[in-house]
Amino acid sequence: MSNDLLQVDYDSIIDRVLTGELDSQLAAYDRQRSRVKKIGMALIVPGLILLLGSHILKFREIGAVCGMLLMIGGGVIMAWFYKRQRDFYRRQVMVQLIRAMDMALTYFPDKGLSRSRFQKFKLFGSFDRYRSEDLLSGTVGKTSFEAAEVHIERRRKTKKSTSYVTIFRGVVFIADFNKKFNCRTAILPDVAERCFGKLVGNFLQSLNFSKEGKLVKLENVEFEKHFAVYSDDQHEARYLLTPGFMERLLAVQAAEKSPIRVLFLDNNLVMTFTRSGGWLEPPFTGSISSREMLERSLREVVGVLDIIQKLDLNTRIWSKQPSAAAGDQ
Repeated sequence: MSNDLLQVDYDSIIDRVLTGELDSQLAAYDRQRSRVKKIGMALIVPGLILLLGSHILKFREIGAVCGMLLMIGGGVIMAWFYKRQRDFYRRQVMVQLIRAMDMALTYFPDKGLSRSRFQKFKLFGSFDRYRSEDLLSGTVGKTSFEAAEVHIERRRKTKKSTSYVTIFRGVVFIADFNKKFNCRTAILPDVAERCFGKLVGNFLQSLNFSKEGKLVKLENVEFEKHFAVYSDDQHEARYLLTPGFMERLLAVQAAEKSPIRVLFLDNNLVMTFTRSGGWLEPPFTGSISSREMLERSLREVVGVLDIIQKLDLNTRIWSKQPSAAAGDQ
């Protein structure tokens, strides 16, 4: 990837998108959002007052029920409008923003990674609910990639109810790696060493609760503070994790607010990033027609593409066989 990617002309791209019908549609959504918010609050606020004041009413149960119904009605109206706005933003605005970048990219807002493919990665254990959307794919330099939002949940049952707990919600990035390999190597957050120190942490790692192969010990002390590496092939894992690559991966981790997970599988690099909010979609509140909002969305796209440069995936000078030792590339 060339350095030009880091110098994206956001203003020029936004100017090309904010023309004609789309500009007026965005402004119309902003006006509608303001009206819907007023309607929603006009129901929620009285409902809350009625609910809180129901204990002094003669008909307490009726007051409580009416208050709840008003609050639910206001919430439903606001949620309905947000879903409508979200779908418009993803299917119209994001499609045009990505097209205006004039790169070899395709975006499918309603497609994602298949459940069977994600299960093959085995990075988060078992789960019961799966949803994936916002599939972005393409080629940057010599590297082909895919990225999509994934949300997985695990069912939690009690005697009285069943609920679902989020195990992971974020972006899954898959790229053609610049070395050929045969093993499965997983790089997981080293929670044990951070919580219990090096001695106890190393013992817990050796127990291998993740069932990801054998623990790989590396010479980069800083890297091992953040990650635990498991692989089916110790030699090939070290071939993949050169000193230079470990430093680059540490830089990627430093830029993230939450731990990342990395997998080498089928000659691909897989990386996961946690995102509490939606990826490539507008916030629940705020203007969707503002330049700041559109630039934020563009930066989310560029941030994914930038992984290819940060990890130097376009450099393809290595032998196809792991037996050809790689130095600090």
